[in-house]
Amino acid sequence: MGLHVYADDTFFHLTNFGRAGLAALSLAMGFGLLRVQRAAGRHLHIALRILLALGLFYDFIWLSPQVYYTYFRLIMDGLPAQVVVGPPPNPLEVLQLMTFTAKHSIAVHTQGLLGWAMFAAAVLPKRRRVRGLAA
Repeated sequence: MGLHVYADDTFFHLTNFGRAGLAALSLAMGFGLLRVQRAAGRHLHIALRILLALGLFYDFIWLSPQVYYTYFRLIMDGLPAQVVVGPPPNPLEVLQLMTFTAKHSIAVHTQGLLGWAMFAAAVLPKRRRVRGLAA
């Protein structure tokens, strides 16, 4: 699988400004979600941290289309104000995202990467600050 699978991706139909904004929005939401996950799971057992990560990822997959649609309304003329959030995804859809077996698009594959990043953040050891070391 090379970059040719993304040739018809919506991302490439945006202006450079639109692409940069979409990438910035996606990075901000992804890193923000990871921060929330780490903060909320700081004192939880690993099993609960994994459940928290899965729950937050599930909610992100379900609700983030509205955030993206709002962004598209800002950069594209004529898009009507509407709710685009559908019914919650079923567990198979989330599994397909995590195993990269869903449709091939930049959005879907980055969602899968976010899911794995959240899983890794849940299972990796917590970082400990070292005191007394001069920088």
